[in-house]
Amino acid sequence: MRAGLRVDTIHMALDAASRGFGVAIGRAPLCDLEIETGQLVRIFDQDVKSGLSYWLVTMDADFQSQDVKAFRQWLLEELGGPAPDGKKQGSRPTLVHSAT
Repeated sequence: MRAGLRVDTIHMALDAASRGFGVAIGRAPLCDLEIETGQLVRIFDQDVKSGLSYWLVTMDADFQSQDVKAFRQWLLEELGGPAPDGKKQGSRPTLVHSAT
């Protein structure tokens, strides 16, 4: 693992993988478009939970405002929180490689 190409951002890793320089571990939705367009191919059909957490911090008085509630709901939807139907959705790491 010490030899080979190393990059320091997920965007560079996905770009390198799409150019055939190896594989990358990606996170939905960052690599979803490339998979949908065929630039990248999933190696495994299994998703893996990352174990990462996100926190929304605000003053108690502001937490009940409509703007904060709307922003909180948007964050939950984007980051994999409960969907309106109660099902879990969102981010998952994905191992991908070039489609060529």
